[in-house]
Amino acid sequence: MRKIVSLVIVAILFQTIVRATETADIPFAKNGIIDISNRNFDKEYIALSGDWEFFWDTLLTPQQIPEFLSENETAYIHVPASWNTKKGGSYSKKGKATYRLKFKSSGEKKTYAIRLHNFFTSAKVWFDGDLIYQAGKPGFSKKTTKPDYLFQEVPLVFEKDITEHELVIQIANYHHTRSGIVKDLFFGSYNELTHQSKAWLILNLLIIGIILFISFNHLLNFFLYKNEVTNLYFGILCLIMIVRSISTQQRIITFVFPNINWELLFKMDNFSGFGTIPLFAIFLYILFKQDFPRIFLNILVSIGAIITAIVFFTPQIIYGRLRMIFELYVLVGGLSLTFYIILRAAIRKREGALLTFIGFFILYATAINDVLISMGLIHSVEVAPIGLVTYMLVQSFVLSRGSALAIIENKKLGLELQKEKELLENRVAERTKELEERNLEVINQQEAIKHQSWLNDSLARVNVILNEYNKSSIEVLSQNLLSEILDLVNAQVGVVYIINTDDENPVLNLAASKNANAELLSKKTIEPGQGLLGACFLDQKLKTFENVGETYIKLDSGLGEMHLKNIVLLPLETNNIPIGVIEIASFKKLTNDYLELLTKVSESISSTIQFIRLNNKNLFLLEEYKQKQETLDINEMEMLQQLEELQSLKEQMEQMNNKN
Repeated sequence: MRKIVSLVIVAILFQTIVRATETADIPFAKNGIIDISNRNFDKEYIALSGDWEFFWDTLLTPQQIPEFLSENETAYIHVPASWNTKKGGSYSKKGKATYRLKFKSSGEKKTYAIRLHNFFTSAKVWFDGDLIYQAGKPGFSKKTTKPDYLFQEVPLVFEKDITEHELVIQIANYHHTRSGIVKDLFFGSYNELTHQSKAWLILNLLIIGIILFISFNHLLNFFLYKNEVTNLYFGILCLIMIVRSISTQQRIITFVFPNINWELLFKMDNFSGFGTIPLFAIFLYILFKQDFPRIFLNILVSIGAIITAIVFFTPQIIYGRLRMIFELYVLVGGLSLTFYIILRAAIRKREGALLTFIGFFILYATAINDVLISMGLIHSVEVAPIGLVTYMLVQSFVLSRGSALAIIENKKLGLELQKEKELLENRVAERTKELEERNLEVINQQEAIKHQSWLNDSLARVNVILNEYNKSSIEVLSQNLLSEILDLVNAQVGVVYIINTDDENPVLNLAASKNANAELLSKKTIEPGQGLLGACFLDQKLKTFENVGETYIKLDSGLGEMHLKNIVLLPLETNNIPIGVIEIASFKKLTNDYLELLTKVSESISSTIQFIRLNNKNLFLLEEYKQKQETLDINEMEMLQQLEELQSLKEQMEQMNNKN
């Protein structure tokens, strides 16, 4: 990119030097006559500059000029220049005039061409008495004058043996601050002139296409990545530069819209020239905020906004009077942005600042060159389009490079973030696993606490029964315990058998039952080892049976019979002494929690039953002892009475003996 910029600068300087060296041999008009008799225009063209005949405040046709000269003196004016400037003359900018230029030729028959454009602001052109060009309608007043613009190459046929030719131009201006012929009219070979014009047109179209593509690219980037505001402002700047390219020089827009309003055309021209400084300022402020004082930005934007409003809302004849101020604003603003902002940023080695400075310098150098040409201060080649496309390419490269670097950096950050993400995910997974394990532990603890709470409550309910009925009979206690246990374990049928140890052949006696049918109740006694219940009594191990036969246990109700297929046999023992067996039947399988509850309550039940049994035995022994004690007491009383009687007899005997 730097090599391309350097080549463009060298090409511009080389072309300027060549043009400067050629000016010494270029013919100029003197006293209204230009001598081209010794020129070969096969591969060149010249500007018809110099002193033209000038007829102020009148619009003359070629036929009327001789009569006018017979009564008036010939005046001359320099072309190109406004007739209301120091170089052109001291005439009023509003008015009308006729120009005439005579050609001295070699008398050979040749076809030349003349490039006609930028007459301010309406014109008619005759060559050798024939009307060859008209832009707008020249009139004697503003009302009768119609301004217009037309860029055109017109062929001029030089007939054989005719050595003098005449070019007459009528111009009227009531709409612009400049007037007359303000730019060079080029004369030369028709092929060369049209070829050069087409080349410039193609170049401008190519430049417009390049800038349009750049604008579309950066606007698209902005809509895709709205954080990059620089893309938006640069895209808008590109569009404004396109407006400038189509509204200046050849004014390409008139090829598409030939009837475009003249005032609108010049508003587009002036806005694209004066209104770009605020946008450039905002754009550069975003790029180099650290090097761009905010107050300076506000000044540039405020002045630019005022100028833009004046251009849009006033006619050219009004805002044109301030053109010098506007151009001074563009000059000062552009130079300030270039050398105060961008150059300072480049010296401070801001990213992309050096290339931006080079591009901006080329842009404003070429723009100032064209402005000076437009003002008539210099005569050179218009190179603003080249400077414009050079800047756009350089700035687009800077922005694209910045975006590319940002993308690369984002990719690096993305990879780093991906690694961090993976590490974080692993850490999160590990932490999640730990939390899940802890959560599971908490849940298990909660379940354990819940289970323990339920177990404690259930044991408490059983203990209440045990405490309440521990002085009752075993049958009463067993009946109440059975009801409570069936309710706690959600069972439907149950029986309690207690061993009878008083007999010589102990048997299990039915102590309690609930919801048992007649068949179950018929088994009042069961011998140890008899059936499942007797076997459980001997083994002293809890036994569960699932899906037993339908004929094993039935639950009778008013609506019919229901079969209970899940059986639990709970042995009762304390201190390795078998006490009995509780048999429970249910529709559903008893859970482990229920089995655990049954296991825990079995010992308390056994101890209580054993306590009741021992207590009853003690009571029986105590009662038997009382009965024996009472018998002994009676016998003792009887013996005491007998002793007393014997003592009494003894005393009587002794008295009797004493008497004898």
